[in-house]
Amino acid sequence: MIGGRATRAIVAVSLRRAAAFPDVVTLAAFICAVELPSYAPLAFAAAVGWATFGTMQRTRSDELVNLRYFAAPLYGREVARAHTLVAAVPFVSAAVLAAAVFVVRGSIAGSAPSAADWYLVAAMTFGQVVTALVAMSGALRRGRERWLYVGLALAAGLTIDGISSPATPVSLLCAAVIACALGFAALRAFGETLARYDPID
Repeated sequence: MIGGRATRAIVAVSLRRAAAFPDVVTLAAFICAVELPSYAPLAFAAAVGWATFGTMQRTRSDELVNLRYFAAPLYGREVARAHTLVAAVPFVSAAVLAAAVFVVRGSIAGSAPSAADWYLVAAMTFGQVVTALVAMSGALRRGRERWLYVGLALAAGLTIDGISSPATPVSLLCAAVIACALGFAALRAFGETLARYDPID
């Protein structure tokens, strides 16, 4: 119970101070992938690259490295849960806004978005969130270990997006299963990274 309250408190404070609005690059990638299918691979690559390096930069610069977190009686997994939730907000918000754009466009044009459009947005959201979770661990490492996590984040996001590219129910299900497995592993790794992280070093 205490851990849950701590997680909620960190999330609330972080969302007030951080950018909780939709990620513009991710939103543009969603729209490009749906509206310009021939450019979908480029949109996938741009979105995953941005999620990787943008998340690492935000993780290094936000309150995650604040000494108060490490002086407080919190476990690494509690801080990890809170910050992964915060990291996912811009990508999920971008997906919701993209969905709203497609609905408005469809109402104006007199045609509803196709099921494939929804599958693609959902799967790309999975990819963005998992990419961010993996990248967060890399932000607190140095040298070759950091670049290893960069590679893992890029590979995870591109794999999920690639699997989902057919935009079918089966491809979405496969992407969701892989995203859940990779996301859980990334969350555990991030908690362990925080438990060992020395903010003074």
